[in-house]
Amino acid sequence: MRPYVLAHEQRPRRQQQARRLALAFALDGIDVGPSVIHGHRVGTPVTPTSTPTPLEAAA
Repeated sequence: MRPYVLAHEQRPRRQQQARRLALAFALDGIDVGPSVIHGHRVGTPVTPTSTPTPLEAAA
């Protein structure tokens, strides 16, 4: 068989395995959500910027 055919058949199986693993971790209280949300790494402190935000500039 061609490699791309095998890869296509295995993709749903891997996705299902990932969902099951995430569920198993969630049942133990471990969050395996995305590590980057809206360009910000989750779990890292937010550092203040030197330029004012639009809301700060309007005030």
